[in-house]
Amino acid sequence: MRDYNNQPIGAVIKEWLNRKGLDKKMKQLDAVEAFEDVVGPFIVRHTTKAEMRGRTLVLNIDSGVIKQEIASNREFLVTEINNKLGQVQVDKIEVW
Repeated sequence: MRDYNNQPIGAVIKEWLNRKGLDKKMKQLDAVEAFEDVVGPFIVRHTTKAEMRGRTLVLNIDSGVIKQEIASNREFLVTEINNKLGQVQVDKIEVW
């Protein structure tokens, strides 16, 4: 009789990502997606670049008014992003 190692595909992929060291990058991408979900499509259209640098979400915004709004609501956005992720991934937001 054959011995099969049956595992869900999600578990296999997660294990592979962990072994390759890519799980951290995937969490960073999740944080950027959570930002986009929290702020909505209007602000996303004015965001020319969004990336994680360590635990900091760095945003390039093409509108001065939107830059000011994000800068004045940083703590709220950090809290909402982390709530959406279910864990603390983002410590601060920098706006350029």
